[in-house]
Amino acid sequence: ETIETAGLATVGGTVLGTAGIGSEVLSSGSGGDVTVDTTQILVADGGTITTSTLGDGTGGSLSITAKQITLEGVPPTAIGGLGAGGIGSQVLASGSGGDVTVTATDISAARSATMTTSNFGDGDAGSLRVLAKRIRLDDFAGIASEVFASGAGGDVAVEATDILATNGGSISTITLGFSNAGDIDIQGDRIELDTSFIASSSVTSANSGDVNLDTEDLVLRNGAGIVAGTFAAFGFPNAAAAAAGEVTVAADRIFLDRGTISTTGNLGDGGNLFVTAKDFVLLRNGSQISTTAGLLTAGGDGGNIVVNAPFVVGVLSENSDITANAFSGSGGTVTVTAFDIIGLEFQDELTPFSDITASSASGPAGITEFNSLTDINVEEGLSALPVDLADPTTLISQQCTLQASDNASEFTVVGRGGLPPDPSQPGAADRFLEDLGTVPADSTNHPINDATISPTVSLNGEPTSLTTIREAQNWVQDADGRVYLISAAPAFTVSNSVPCQTLSELEIPN
Repeated sequence: ETIETAGLATVGGTVLGTAGIGSEVLSSGSGGDVTVDTTQILVADGGTITTSTLGDGTGGSLSITAKQITLEGVPPTAIGGLGAGGIGSQVLASGSGGDVTVTATDISAARSATMTTSNFGDGDAGSLRVLAKRIRLDDFAGIASEVFASGAGGDVAVEATDILATNGGSISTITLGFSNAGDIDIQGDRIELDTSFIASSSVTSANSGDVNLDTEDLVLRNGAGIVAGTFAAFGFPNAAAAAAGEVTVAADRIFLDRGTISTTGNLGDGGNLFVTAKDFVLLRNGSQISTTAGLLTAGGDGGNIVVNAPFVVGVLSENSDITANAFSGSGGTVTVTAFDIIGLEFQDELTPFSDITASSASGPAGITEFNSLTDINVEEGLSALPVDLADPTTLISQQCTLQASDNASEFTVVGRGGLPPDPSQPGAADRFLEDLGTVPADSTNHPINDATISPTVSLNGEPTSLTTIREAQNWVQDADGRVYLISAAPAFTVSNSVPCQTLSELEIPN
């Protein structure tokens, strides 16, 4: 299914209105909500889908869901200098504007078409949220929240896998009135701007909003910028009190080619700027990461810049800078934390080369800091593990007596059993593993019986046959120097009982 709204209503060449779908509040009652759920939406030639309030009541919310949304506006010259066409909510009186939510697989906007929440009265503008897989903004098309009077601006949130803005396409919040601009929050796998911008700005005494980006790849080309700033001119009441918002960028990779990430205060303080990259920050061909205060040679202190990335890379001859500067106020602080900075150099003031500076034209200079990741002690905060995870004394029997421990270990040397020491050598057929329970019948070293080893010793004057193999507890030596290991105390004493260690060191004659 396709929903299409298009066209301008004109009489004698004068534009009286636009074709569209909408809900309006003309008095104190609340406006109705507008919900559109379809496969494809086409808004062209100045057509609109809107909710608005012209009274004291609250404007209705607008919710649009489709697979494909195409917005095509009309050139600004077609209706007296103002572009037209798009989706949004408006406040024209004291009532608050409704929220706008747009959900789609693909969104394409061109020719000044917009998705907006606007405030032309005392009421606050609604918030704007756009959810999509792909967003394309071209030829001055935009996603925006605008303040033209005393009401507060709405926030803008965009979530998309792929965002591409070209030829003046934009995502913005702006105040031309007396209330602060809304914040911008954008999340996406890839955000690319080519001759386009993401900005929160104020041209009055009001503050600009904050700009927050979270993405894997951020690419800014050909004059593209991410900006938070106050741009009031000299003579505007209380303009010096206006505060520029903060810019926070978190990405895996950041690539600027004649691109800018900045905060600016024309007459007041510059905002703070935070840039974090998991892989690298690359600046080419005059790109800038900057905060500037007192741009019109006025007061105001420079904002602070914090850059965290494994590598910050530029080309020394291309005049790409990281700067926190002021004119008559104090310069800001620039802190770079990285493994290495390549192609940019710390300087006291700007040069024709690629610099990192924190200076002031006529005020105190700022501070520049470099924290090397190679100097960070990675062992800080780690708990020392015990060297011995178990007490070895509990794993070894402390006495020779077998009966002292039912679980005592055994160690039996059986020889190689015919196996060669080297796998490349043949086996020895004359050396096979023998039964440990028997000995040759002609042995003269030990008395035996037919089945088991039964050494006989004299205990208490009587011959005793050991029918059970037991662990030795002592030893005796006869007149010929022969040594006998025994498991019971002898009737005669040839040597005092000795520890097992001493027994193992005894030299036994052949």
